[in-house]
Amino acid sequence: MFLTEFTPPARPCRIERSLRTRPSNQEARWRREYLRAEGLPLSHIDSFFASNYSLVDVAADRGDFNWCLEFPGPFPEGFEQLVSLLETALCLPAPSPFDLVLALDRYKIVDEELPPEQWENTEAGELVHKAKYYLSSPQIQRSARESLTRRMANAIWSHPVYRDAPYLISVPGSSGRGNSTGEQIARLVAAETGKQFIQTVGPARPQRKADPTFDVSGLFSLPSMLSGSCVIIDDVWHTGATCVEVARTAKLAGADAVYGLVAARTMRN
Repeated sequence: MFLTEFTPPARPCRIERSLRTRPSNQEARWRREYLRAEGLPLSHIDSFFASNYSLVDVAADRGDFNWCLEFPGPFPEGFEQLVSLLETALCLPAPSPFDLVLALDRYKIVDEELPPEQWENTEAGELVHKAKYYLSSPQIQRSARESLTRRMANAIWSHPVYRDAPYLISVPGSSGRGNSTGEQIARLVAAETGKQFIQTVGPARPQRKADPTFDVSGLFSLPSMLSGSCVIIDDVWHTGATCVEVARTAKLAGADAVYGLVAARTMRN
């Protein structure tokens, strides 16, 4: 009923503001959620709660908001946690065959007064940087991986469709050895969330930064068939091509829905 009423934008975004209210002075329960957001976060809400609410006109005194979701009773379990997640996490446009894609944040803090090479890392970007590149400091690397694991696990627990997916699938690193930063984090997140971990198999290939045009079509496989939905985990979303190929492989293996979760999205695309 709802997805036909907006077109998700082709850019990452999050909920800018939210406000819980009652529909009238006589109503004792919180039943309305006002949102300031582009359409993409609404697709995440709609993925689980579409049948629970209706869209109503935004009240004249709520001009800072552009959506009003009204529920017939109290907010359903998990709704408020999802809204809170979508205020901090970054919703990414979901290229086919993904159903939804989330990032903890961008890799860099955009500063229009500085050239991009001088932009500082976000917290998520800094954790990814330490987890990948602090090779001479194993303790710092391990601490960064553990922090990313907790944040990604919390995102899964806060998002009902991610939480209910039985499988967690890794994205093969360029070495083909199964020990990339993204694959290590995927294993840890699977253990933290109790999901069945499935390692995607792929050959060695050029690093994405070295050759972003390298075609990964048909290179990956899964060791087992799937029955249900899955979450695909990676550390960084560059062009998204590698994650998309893993998603396509998951669909071919039987997944009925595919959700993406990455630690950071680069500013390259």
